[in-house]
Amino acid sequence: MPAPEHRATAPGRFLSVAKNRATITEGRAMPAPKDGISDFCAMLRLCVEQALGGRLEPDVAENVADGAAYAFIGAFGGTCLYIPKSAPGELERRNREIYRAWISAPEHDHPDTLRKLIARHALSENQIYKIIRTERQRRIRAKQASESEVQEWRHNAA
Repeated sequence: MPAPEHRATAPGRFLSVAKNRATITEGRAMPAPKDGISDFCAMLRLCVEQALGGRLEPDVAENVADGAAYAFIGAFGGTCLYIPKSAPGELERRNREIYRAWISAPEHDHPDTLRKLIARHALSENQIYKIIRTERQRRIRAKQASESEVQEWRHNAA
């Protein structure tokens, strides 16, 4: 069974897509859009309502979502458009979060921490380890660069 795909709709709120169903974290569910504009508008309406946290009346949120959907369709309809799964910087933020969780966990608790990270981020064990290794190397390189700058400053000052 494939793992559900989680998409951020707002900070801390997610739209889960699994088994051709889309679910907002508050438990409201609807079929995932297939081909229709009305399905796209309905999905966008749920995302707008979720992102605004109920600050708009449902009718107003519906009008905003419909307007956004039709503007999007008007601008990009009939074209091929690639939309990445994550916003720019989102992967870096996620990787830093994974690394911080890993290094802050007691060493004897790493298996449990690994299971939590796998579940939270829907990644494999190998992906988690690769992220930890890459983040560690990035931090070491940054530290080495700053130490070499200090040595250069000391040399220039002498």
